[in-house]
Amino acid sequence: MLPAHGGFQRTLGNCLLELPDLQAAERAARRALAIAPESAADHYNLAVLLLTGGQIGEGRLEYEWRWRVPGL
Repeated sequence: MLPAHGGFQRTLGNCLLELPDLQAAERAARRALAIAPESAADHYNLAVLLLTGGQIGEGRLEYEWRWRVPGL
């Protein structure tokens, strides 16, 4: 079982994106959001994964969270 820590799941998703294993990366991103549903950084990461994978509709909605990520 993977740790139930949002930061770990976010990092795991980013690493999996680099492999690239988009399906596993998306699962990790969604686990991070399940842990911290109001995390703008996690929503943004999910947006990048979805858009990279061609899921434009949901990706665009998640991408709106970018305005809430400090320093982005």
